[in-house]
Amino acid sequence: MAGGTGAAERMETLDEFVARHREDFVEGRVDMLGVNLAADGGHGPAFKIYYADKAGGGRTHPMIEFLRQKDMVRSVSMVEDKGDPERLRYDVRLAHETRENMEDVFRWLQENTGIFPLCGDEIRNLAAMKVTDGQTEDLSALNFLGCMSAGDTVTVLKCHYSTGIGSCKYHFTDEYYLDYLRDCGIPAFARLSQMTRAALGHCGGYLWGAGADYWLTGEKKYKIYVQLSFFLYQGLIELFEKEAPLMAEQIGRLMLWSVGHPEFMCMGFGLALDEQDRLSLNFYYHYKRDNGPAR
Repeated sequence: MAGGTGAAERMETLDEFVARHREDFVEGRVDMLGVNLAADGGHGPAFKIYYADKAGGGRTHPMIEFLRQKDMVRSVSMVEDKGDPERLRYDVRLAHETRENMEDVFRWLQENTGIFPLCGDEIRNLAAMKVTDGQTEDLSALNFLGCMSAGDTVTVLKCHYSTGIGSCKYHFTDEYYLDYLRDCGIPAFARLSQMTRAALGHCGGYLWGAGADYWLTGEKKYKIYVQLSFFLYQGLIELFEKEAPLMAEQIGRLMLWSVGHPEFMCMGFGLALDEQDRLSLNFYYHYKRDNGPAR
Protein backbone atom coordinates (compact mmCIF):
# COMPACT_ATOMS: atom_id res chain seq x y z
CA MET A 1 0.00 0.00 0.00
CA ALA A 2 1.45 3.29 -0.95
CA GLY A 3 1.94 5.88 1.77
CA GLY A 4 0.83 9.51 2.13
CA THR A 5 3.75 11.92 1.78
CA GLY A 6 4.45 15.59 1.49
CA ALA A 7 6.29 17.25 -1.38
CA ALA A 8 9.34 15.27 -2.45
CA GLU A 9 12.80 16.78 -3.07
CA ARG A 10 11.74 17.24 -6.67
CA MET A 11 8.44 19.01 -6.24
CA GLU A 12 5.81 16.42 -7.07
CA THR A 13 2.66 17.70 -8.77
CA LEU A 14 -0.81 16.82 -7.55
CA ASP A 15 -1.49 14.88 -10.76
CA GLU A 16 1.68 12.84 -10.25
CA PHE A 17 0.75 12.16 -6.64
CA VAL A 18 -2.76 11.01 -7.56
CA ALA A 19 -1.40 8.83 -10.38
CA ARG A 20 1.07 7.22 -7.98
CA HIS A 21 -1.83 6.27 -5.67
CA ARG A 22 -4.35 5.44 -8.41
CA GLU A 23 -4.84 1.85 -7.25
CA ASP A 24 -5.57 2.99 -3.70
CA PHE A 25 -8.43 5.13 -5.01
CA VAL A 26 -9.75 2.46 -7.36
CA GLU A 27 -9.74 -0.23 -4.69
CA GLY A 28 -11.51 1.95 -2.13
CA ARG A 29 -8.64 2.17 0.35
CA VAL A 30 -8.68 5.98 0.49
CA ASP A 31 -10.88 7.94 2.87
CA MET A 32 -9.66 11.38 1.82
CA LEU A 33 -7.08 13.18 -0.32
CA GLY A 34 -5.46 16.13 1.42
CA VAL A 35 -3.79 19.16 -0.19
CA ASN A 36 -1.91 21.59 2.07
CA LEU A 37 -0.88 25.07 0.91
CA ALA A 38 1.46 27.40 2.82
CA ALA A 39 1.02 31.18 2.59
CA ASP A 40 4.77 31.67 2.09
CA GLY A 41 4.97 28.95 -0.55
CA GLY A 42 7.19 26.81 1.67
CA HIS A 43 8.52 23.87 -0.34
CA GLY A 44 5.39 23.82 -2.48
CA PRO A 45 2.05 22.10 -1.86
CA ALA A 46 2.03 18.98 0.30
CA PHE A 47 -0.26 16.03 -0.46
CA LYS A 48 -1.56 13.34 1.87
CA ILE A 49 -3.60 10.17 1.64
CA TYR A 50 -5.95 9.41 4.53
CA TYR A 51 -6.58 5.69 4.39
CA ALA A 52 -9.92 4.11 5.25
CA ASP A 53 -10.20 2.04 8.42
CA LYS A 54 -10.18 -1.24 6.46
CA ALA A 55 -6.89 -0.28 4.75
CA GLY A 56 -4.88 -0.05 7.96
CA GLY A 57 -3.04 -3.26 7.18
CA GLY A 58 -3.34 -4.54 10.74
CA ARG A 59 -0.99 -1.90 12.12
CA THR A 60 -1.82 -0.44 15.49
CA HIS A 61 -0.39 1.62 18.33
CA PRO A 62 -0.56 1.49 22.15
CA MET A 63 -2.88 4.51 22.19
CA ILE A 64 -5.29 2.79 19.81
CA GLU A 65 -5.16 -0.44 21.80
CA PHE A 66 -6.02 1.48 24.96
CA LEU A 67 -8.98 3.14 23.22
CA ARG A 68 -10.15 -0.22 21.84
CA GLN A 69 -10.10 -1.76 25.31
CA LYS A 70 -12.47 1.00 26.42
CA ASP A 71 -14.69 0.53 23.33
CA MET A 72 -13.94 4.11 22.30
CA VAL A 73 -12.86 3.54 18.68
CA ARG A 74 -15.46 4.39 16.07
CA SER A 75 -12.97 4.25 13.17
CA VAL A 76 -9.25 4.61 12.44
CA SER A 77 -7.63 6.38 9.52
CA MET A 78 -3.95 5.89 8.81
CA VAL A 79 -1.44 8.11 7.02
CA GLU A 80 2.08 6.91 6.30
CA ASP A 81 4.21 9.97 6.94
CA LYS A 82 7.03 10.77 4.50
CA GLY A 83 7.12 7.20 3.27
CA ASP A 84 8.81 6.06 6.50
CA PRO A 85 7.03 2.91 7.80
CA GLU A 86 8.48 3.52 11.28
CA ARG A 87 6.89 6.99 11.48
CA LEU A 88 3.13 6.55 11.29
CA ARG A 89 0.13 8.77 11.77
CA TYR A 90 -3.20 7.55 13.09
CA ASP A 91 -6.46 9.48 13.38
CA VAL A 92 -9.03 7.85 15.67
CA ARG A 93 -12.67 8.88 15.58
CA LEU A 94 -13.81 8.44 19.15
CA ALA A 95 -16.94 6.76 20.50
CA HIS A 96 -18.54 6.80 23.96
CA GLU A 97 -16.92 10.06 25.04
CA THR A 98 -18.40 10.06 28.53
CA ARG A 99 -16.84 12.17 31.24
CA GLU A 100 -15.42 9.06 32.91
CA ASN A 101 -13.97 7.73 29.65
CA MET A 102 -12.40 11.06 28.75
CA GLU A 103 -10.80 11.35 32.19
CA ASP A 104 -9.29 7.90 31.61
CA VAL A 105 -8.01 8.98 28.20
CA PHE A 106 -6.40 12.09 29.65
CA ARG A 107 -4.84 10.01 32.42
CA TRP A 108 -3.37 7.58 29.85
CA LEU A 109 -1.98 10.47 27.79
CA GLN A 110 -0.49 12.05 30.92
CA GLU A 111 1.27 8.82 31.85
CA ASN A 112 2.30 7.61 28.39
CA THR A 113 3.24 10.69 26.37
CA GLY A 114 5.65 13.53 26.95
CA ILE A 115 3.24 15.92 25.22
CA PHE A 116 0.08 15.90 27.32
CA PRO A 117 1.82 17.13 30.51
CA LEU A 118 2.76 20.26 28.53
CA CYS A 119 -0.65 21.03 27.04
CA GLY A 120 -3.24 19.04 28.97
CA ASP A 121 -4.99 22.09 30.45
CA GLU A 122 -5.41 23.55 26.98
CA ILE A 123 -6.84 20.29 25.60
CA ARG A 124 -9.27 20.02 28.53
CA ASN A 125 -10.48 23.58 28.02
CA LEU A 126 -11.22 22.96 24.35
CA ALA A 127 -12.82 19.58 25.06
CA ALA A 128 -15.29 21.38 27.35
CA MET A 129 -17.03 23.13 24.44
CA LYS A 130 -20.71 22.20 24.26
CA VAL A 131 -21.82 19.61 21.73
CA THR A 132 -25.42 19.32 22.91
CA ASP A 133 -27.80 21.97 24.13
CA GLY A 134 -28.20 20.31 27.53
CA GLN A 135 -24.52 19.58 28.15
CA THR A 136 -23.13 20.76 31.49
CA GLU A 137 -19.76 19.31 32.49
CA ASP A 138 -18.84 16.97 29.66
CA LEU A 139 -15.56 16.67 27.73
CA SER A 140 -17.02 15.15 24.57
CA ALA A 141 -16.13 17.97 22.19
CA LEU A 142 -12.86 16.06 21.64
CA ASN A 143 -14.15 13.66 18.99
CA PHE A 144 -10.95 12.75 17.09
CA LEU A 145 -7.63 11.88 18.71
CA GLY A 146 -4.60 11.27 16.57
CA CYS A 147 -0.87 10.90 16.85
CA MET A 148 2.28 10.71 14.83
CA SER A 149 4.62 8.11 16.20
CA ALA A 150 8.19 6.93 15.87
CA GLY A 151 7.77 3.35 16.97
CA ASP A 152 5.62 3.54 20.11
CA THR A 153 6.81 7.07 21.00
CA VAL A 154 4.21 9.76 20.33
CA THR A 155 5.99 12.66 18.64
CA VAL A 156 2.86 14.64 17.69
CA LEU A 157 -0.53 14.62 19.43
CA LYS A 158 -3.45 15.70 17.23
CA CYS A 159 -6.79 16.77 18.73
CA HIS A 160 -9.94 17.50 16.76
CA TYR A 161 -13.02 19.08 18.30
CA SER A 162 -16.64 18.90 17.23
CA THR A 163 -18.46 22.12 16.35
CA GLY A 164 -21.90 20.56 15.97
CA ILE A 165 -24.43 21.49 18.64
CA GLY A 166 -28.02 20.38 19.11
CA SER A 167 -29.86 17.27 17.99
CA CYS A 168 -31.10 18.60 14.63
CA LYS A 169 -28.84 17.55 11.76
CA TYR A 170 -28.85 21.03 10.21
CA HIS A 171 -28.84 23.01 13.45
CA PHE A 172 -25.54 24.85 13.23
CA THR A 173 -24.41 27.35 15.87
CA ASP A 174 -21.18 28.66 14.42
CA GLU A 175 -21.21 31.84 16.50
CA TYR A 176 -20.97 29.89 19.77
CA TYR A 177 -17.83 28.05 18.64
CA LEU A 178 -16.17 31.05 17.01
CA ASP A 179 -16.74 33.07 20.18
CA TYR A 180 -15.48 30.22 22.39
CA LEU A 181 -12.30 29.84 20.32
CA ARG A 182 -11.80 33.61 20.18
CA ASP A 183 -12.00 33.84 23.97
CA CYS A 184 -10.18 30.61 24.96
CA GLY A 185 -6.89 32.40 25.63
CA ILE A 186 -4.98 31.02 22.62
CA PRO A 187 -3.84 33.92 20.37
CA ALA A 188 -3.77 31.76 17.23
CA PHE A 189 -7.40 30.73 17.76
CA ALA A 190 -8.40 34.36 18.35
CA ARG A 191 -6.96 35.29 14.96
CA LEU A 192 -8.31 32.16 13.26
CA SER A 193 -11.78 32.91 14.59
CA GLN A 194 -11.71 36.33 12.97
CA MET A 195 -10.28 34.89 9.76
CA THR A 196 -12.91 32.14 9.67
CA ARG A 197 -15.73 34.66 10.02
CA ALA A 198 -14.30 36.45 6.99
CA ALA A 199 -13.93 33.15 5.08
CA LEU A 200 -17.56 32.23 5.79
CA GLY A 201 -18.61 35.64 4.51
CA HIS A 202 -16.66 35.19 1.27
CA CYS A 203 -17.24 31.46 0.71
CA GLY A 204 -20.43 30.55 2.53
CA GLY A 205 -20.65 27.26 4.38
CA TYR A 206 -20.55 26.14 8.01
CA LEU A 207 -18.00 25.21 10.63
CA TRP A 208 -16.70 21.65 10.32
CA GLY A 209 -14.56 21.44 13.43
CA ALA A 210 -11.48 22.82 15.18
CA GLY A 211 -8.14 21.21 15.81
CA ALA A 212 -4.78 21.55 17.52
CA ASP A 213 -1.50 19.73 16.90
CA TYR A 214 1.15 19.48 19.62
CA TRP A 215 4.75 18.39 18.98
CA LEU A 216 7.01 16.73 21.52
CA THR A 217 9.52 19.47 20.68
CA GLY A 218 7.05 22.15 21.81
CA GLU A 219 5.63 23.48 18.55
CA LYS A 220 1.88 23.95 18.20
CA LYS A 221 -0.51 24.46 15.31
CA TYR A 222 -4.19 25.42 15.48
CA LYS A 223 -6.94 24.91 12.87
CA ILE A 224 -10.56 25.77 12.17
CA TYR A 225 -12.38 23.81 9.47
CA VAL A 226 -15.19 24.91 7.13
CA GLN A 227 -17.53 22.70 5.07
CA LEU A 228 -20.25 23.09 2.42
CA SER A 229 -18.84 26.30 0.96
CA PHE A 230 -20.79 27.60 -2.02
CA PHE A 231 -18.00 29.81 -3.45
CA LEU A 232 -15.01 27.87 -2.20
CA TYR A 233 -12.06 28.81 -4.38
CA GLN A 234 -13.14 32.23 -5.63
CA GLY A 235 -14.15 33.27 -2.13
CA LEU A 236 -10.75 32.28 -0.71
CA ILE A 237 -8.93 34.02 -3.55
CA GLU A 238 -10.83 37.23 -2.78
CA LEU A 239 -10.04 36.83 0.91
CA PHE A 240 -6.28 36.42 0.43
CA GLU A 241 -5.43 38.24 -2.80
CA LYS A 242 -4.28 41.42 -1.01
CA GLU A 243 -2.74 40.18 2.24
CA ALA A 244 -1.38 36.83 1.01
CA PRO A 245 -1.09 36.99 -2.79
CA LEU A 246 1.07 33.86 -2.99
CA MET A 247 -1.64 31.90 -1.19
CA ALA A 248 -4.29 33.32 -3.55
CA GLU A 249 -2.15 32.24 -6.53
CA GLN A 250 -1.86 28.68 -5.20
CA ILE A 251 -5.62 28.53 -4.58
CA GLY A 252 -6.19 29.60 -8.18
CA ARG A 253 -4.04 26.73 -9.45
CA LEU A 254 -5.86 24.28 -7.20
CA MET A 255 -9.19 25.57 -8.52
CA LEU A 256 -8.09 24.83 -12.09
CA TRP A 257 -7.02 21.34 -11.05
CA SER A 258 -10.38 20.76 -9.38
CA VAL A 259 -12.32 21.84 -12.48
CA GLY A 260 -10.39 19.28 -14.52
CA HIS A 261 -10.94 16.50 -11.97
CA PRO A 262 -14.67 16.17 -11.23
CA GLU A 263 -13.98 12.74 -9.70
CA PHE A 264 -12.70 14.61 -6.61
CA MET A 265 -15.19 16.58 -4.54
CA CYS A 266 -13.86 19.07 -2.00
CA MET A 267 -15.50 18.28 1.34
CA GLY A 268 -14.08 21.30 3.10
CA PHE A 269 -10.97 23.23 4.06
CA GLY A 270 -9.04 24.20 7.18
CA LEU A 271 -7.41 27.49 8.10
CA ALA A 272 -4.28 26.87 10.17
CA LEU A 273 -1.83 29.02 12.13
CA ASP A 274 1.25 27.97 14.06
CA GLU A 275 2.78 29.88 16.96
CA GLN A 276 4.98 31.82 14.54
CA ASP A 277 1.77 33.13 12.91
CA ARG A 278 2.48 31.18 9.70
CA LEU A 279 -0.70 30.57 7.75
CA SER A 280 -1.58 27.43 5.83
CA LEU A 281 -4.71 26.06 4.15
CA ASN A 282 -5.68 22.39 4.10
CA PHE A 283 -8.18 21.07 1.52
CA TYR A 284 -9.90 17.68 1.80
CA TYR A 285 -11.22 15.75 -1.21
CA HIS A 286 -13.48 12.73 -1.46
CA TYR A 287 -13.01 10.49 -4.48
CA LYS A 288 -16.25 9.80 -6.37
CA ARG A 289 -15.82 6.60 -8.38
CA ASP A 290 -18.95 7.23 -10.47
CA ASN A 291 -17.32 10.36 -11.94
CA GLY A 292 -14.57 8.43 -13.64
CA PRO A 293 -11.16 7.01 -12.68
CA ALA A 294 -8.61 8.96 -10.67
CA ARG A 295 -6.21 10.61 -13.08
